[in-house]
Amino acid sequence: MNSASKRIFLDIVQDLHKQGAEGIILGCTEIPLLIQQQDSALGDKKYLVDM
Repeated sequence: MNSASKRIFLDIVQDLHKQGAEGIILGCTEIPLLIQQQDSALGDKKYLVDM
């Protein structure tokens, strides 16, 4: 896994959360390999959903 790619995805998740997103669906099969729930710094709530 490329740490730069992971950082980009986490920045996108953070930005979406700031814009009011209540959850992020990880709909691509590869994205959950890159980021996981514990990587998200969005508090105790679960915002990342692996489909």
